[in-house]
Amino acid sequence: TQEWGLWRTVARELVEEMFNKEEAHRLIRSGQDYLQVPDIKRIVDAFFRKAAARVFLMGVGLDPVTTKPEILVAIVLNWAKLKTLNQMPHFQTNYEGKATYVDLSQQTLLENADMNRPLPLLPAGKACLMLAAKHYDFLMASI
Repeated sequence: TQEWGLWRTVARELVEEMFNKEEAHRLIRSGQDYLQVPDIKRIVDAFFRKAAARVFLMGVGLDPVTTKPEILVAIVLNWAKLKTLNQMPHFQTNYEGKATYVDLSQQTLLENADMNRPLPLLPAGKACLMLAAKHYDFLMASI
């Protein structure tokens, strides 16, 4: 099935979590190609086809309790490039939780990895934030 491609999963997660496109998740169950839905295609094309996003594989782990594999991916988005292309999609709070804006820095990444929250950060999420902080200069140089 096409859904198992890493790039397709990254694109789906991006549109679901940053642009509230919950239908992308539902469409995979019906066998439809969510990347062809016009509203989703527009967002994916703006980021990935116009090179306004870079995807980095940060690592792979296995949760010992659930034996669920975790693939750690960082997506570096170049919002300024999207603006110059007049392709700026509207960011929306998603159905999975509330989004917050923070200044992006090594320190902010580390603070968010260690932040106390009502629902704790999953180990994979914490690891990804810590790896992004460790490789911050490299990731930011990619945009």
